[in-house]
Amino acid sequence: MYAGGGGGVARRDATPGKSPVTLAVVLVAIAGCGGSRLEDASISLWGSDLLSVGPAGYAITLSVFGDTACKGASPNPAFTMTLDGTPLAYDDCIAGASGFLENRRFKIQLHDGDDAAEIVVADLFPGLGATAPGEVTAGGTFNVTVPAALQFETPVQFGARFIYVDADDPSYLGDATNAVASSGGIQVVAPQHLGHFTLWIAMSAPVPSTHPGLWPNATVASCSGLSSCTAFGAPDIGPLAVEVMPAH
Repeated sequence: MYAGGGGGVARRDATPGKSPVTLAVVLVAIAGCGGSRLEDASISLWGSDLLSVGPAGYAITLSVFGDTACKGASPNPAFTMTLDGTPLAYDDCIAGASGFLENRRFKIQLHDGDDAAEIVVADLFPGLGATAPGEVTAGGTFNVTVPAALQFETPVQFGARFIYVDADDPSYLGDATNAVASSGGIQVVAPQHLGHFTLWIAMSAPVPSTHPGLWPNATVASCSGLSSCTAFGAPDIGPLAVEVMPAH
């Protein structure tokens, strides 16, 4: 279009057929088409019990759900996960770490290209709050208190594992027994072998029944940059230091 003034020279607009206002709206719309992939993704974390190999302690497993660059068997350099600042190796959006003996807060950070997300969780290992007598009698029964978060209404069975920690008998590794529920706790039978032990108690649903609710809810202190964050604690107890003494 042409614009003219009285006695002036005719000129051409810089954008034929579009007003400056219309052009601005189009540019804003184009700029707003992109979005964060992590904002549409979610993350779940689980505390798990003592591993049979590796550092003694609890483990953390996390999984990212959604259309992100962590998918696939080969890690994508564009996607990173860290736990308290330490990089995590992952396989198809699943990662883990082990050897934890503190029921503290943990910070997980995700980066997918320029996108970033963060979750802070706590109460992944409520079983660290259990207590037991420091000294027990060989072959005797003693009581282990159970934190409120692990007092389930569903039927539960217990497996107690005593790990021998003294160095005087290398051939003896420890003992295992089935514990039973008691009022506000668990009754455990001590080994006949004297000495110092570390006690772990695993909680599970009796076979063949299953109870998905046998995972205590952990605390999600903050969740940013993701559509949702969930966390569950480990349904296990320990470690507890126990010394087995001779019967009087």
